[in-house]
Amino acid sequence: MDLVVPAGDALDHALAVAGVRLGPGDRVFGPGGTTVEPGTQAAELREGGLYAIASARAAIDEDRRRRGARSGVRLLPWGVVAGALAAAVIAVASDSAMQRNAAALIVGVAAFVLALGVAASPGAARVAAEANRAEPGENEAGPQIFPALLLGAIAGVLAAPRGADGIRGPLWDAMLACSLGFAGIALIAVLLSALARARVVRAGAATAALIATVAAILAAACPLIGWGAREFFIVAAGASVLMIRALPALLVNVDEGYSIDYGRYMALRWTVRGRVPRYIERVDGDEVLDMVAVTESRLRTATVMFAVLAVPGMALAVEPLSTGNLVERIGAGVFVCFATTALLLVSRRTVAPMLKRPQRVAALAGVLGAAVMFAVAPGVPVQWLLPAAGVLLFAGVAVGAGSVALQRGARSLGWSRTGDIVEAFAVAMVLPAGLLAAGAIDVLRGVLS
Repeated sequence: MDLVVPAGDALDHALAVAGVRLGPGDRVFGPGGTTVEPGTQAAELREGGLYAIASARAAIDEDRRRRGARSGVRLLPWGVVAGALAAAVIAVASDSAMQRNAAALIVGVAAFVLALGVAASPGAARVAAEANRAEPGENEAGPQIFPALLLGAIAGVLAAPRGADGIRGPLWDAMLACSLGFAGIALIAVLLSALARARVVRAGAATAALIATVAAILAAACPLIGWGAREFFIVAAGASVLMIRALPALLVNVDEGYSIDYGRYMALRWTVRGRVPRYIERVDGDEVLDMVAVTESRLRTATVMFAVLAVPGMALAVEPLSTGNLVERIGAGVFVCFATTALLLVSRRTVAPMLKRPQRVAALAGVLGAAVMFAVAPGVPVQWLLPAAGVLLFAGVAVGAGSVALQRGARSLGWSRTGDIVEAFAVAMVLPAGLLAAGAIDVLRGVLS
């Protein structure tokens, strides 16, 4: 890289500003092959000279060893989740309320213990500290909370009464199970946000708690208007796609003084409140990197949760194609198409792999789930299955051909702008289409009549 450094700045400061942070074993070599001290002033460096940075091999090997150890440790929580899922399947298949309650208690205790382990583990704090030196999208502190959150959801669903032990029928039982599942996520997330030592973990847990609490309240309120799990997840999927698009504007922010939009603040904020943002005399690199890590954790947690919430809605939206009226059928078809398109196109707006993958995996899982639901749905004519398979095959070939072209560098500003337009239209229409597929018109008729 080419560096233009003020004469009074030190070499290590200029490298840090450019994004290169020297480690304990790193050395800088000058044009003649001699070692240059990181604190050397720019005035003492050769103008136009070529400088190289060499990392110590031992430090690299140690970093690889630590990453391998962390990978092994990260498998343990997911092993606990797999065991909890097996226990949940056995408990549900037995159709015994006592066994379900016992399984819910065991899974809940496991979630509580796992959350306490993540909150109190010094390894979590170490991973959070190392997140500042990680590449964008490689922050490993955020995903530590997902196994505990999943266990909380399983415990909540198992604790819900059903069948002969239900409260007011299958509709209320299903929505109560959904609400308790989200409540379990919220409870574990609140515990993590209150007790976790690492700020990155607390930020991700607080975001998960907010999303799960809102989802639990909405799921509990759905039976009041006659909506079941299908309608809830369809509308939730449409809202999730919209929220994924809005997440950068909602969560990516910095303190006043670091970045100021002078035109907007002079017109709206300063003139109304009469307060000028605090002047930042010196920008601390570690503080800024900590802000980036916290924001990335919030973005990742919210993106994963909204992406997971979108999958069942896309699959269940196929049901109105065979059972609903004409408006619901049109809304369901448009919803599945727009939801898939929006998830794929919105993922272009980030370069972090862990912020791209959840949306793309959700789009793939949603389309596969919709295809399976369409194939097994009652009332679907057999002659529709072959054209549907042809459409899916054509879409797969088109996506594959486009992926090959993009990987070979076939990019253009025109295609990018076209993608932006299609994305904006899909994001704007996915929630209204989901409301139509869920039967919102019938609800409005009932309210107004």
